[in-house]
Amino acid sequence: IIPVMPRQYSAVALVYPDLFSEQQKIVPLGSVDAASIVTSEARLIVSDAILQAVVRRLGLDLNPEAGGSHSWASEGLDWFRAMFLPETRNHSPFDRQVAMLRNKVEVMKDTRSYLISISFTARSADEAARVVNAIALEYLWDKTNHRRRDAVSAAEGELARQLMIYGEKHPKVLQVAEALNAARAALKAGMDPEDGGRGAIVD
Repeated sequence: IIPVMPRQYSAVALVYPDLFSEQQKIVPLGSVDAASIVTSEARLIVSDAILQAVVRRLGLDLNPEAGGSHSWASEGLDWFRAMFLPETRNHSPFDRQVAMLRNKVEVMKDTRSYLISISFTARSADEAARVVNAIALEYLWDKTNHRRRDAVSAAEGELARQLMIYGEKHPKVLQVAEALNAARAALKAGMDPEDGGRGAIVD
């Protein structure tokens, strides 16, 4: 009898981090230290915040088989942790799925092109692609929301400055106030728990 190994499928997504300053787009931050920026972004991709959001988005804690099998070996490891290393035990399906993603997701950096590749292996091609796409989407959403928060802060500062100079009724003040309202609306839309703007990230 020849044992047959289950088929494994891998999916890869490529991410190009933003190497430009938000206020001065003509000056690339890459000229300062692009490698450290890329390293920081790669760490963000596998951070707790991103992986927890992916587990929630895909419902992996409700369907553990979707993200990876819970074999007798993993059950034995859970027992060992419970008995001898209780502080390292994952107590919930949610925590186990976050840990599984952290262990199975591979993030590679290309120091020449500054591209970051995200790869994941699963029992089906669809599942591998679904997980990789979700990680990339959550990363992009996180970066977009950071930019939206920065835009709100900048607009609030500009409004305060213009109010000190011109007063409430001046056209410039009204224009800045409109910009602030638009920035706040964009941030609020991005915080929508249903989708959070993830389906159409255009910033």
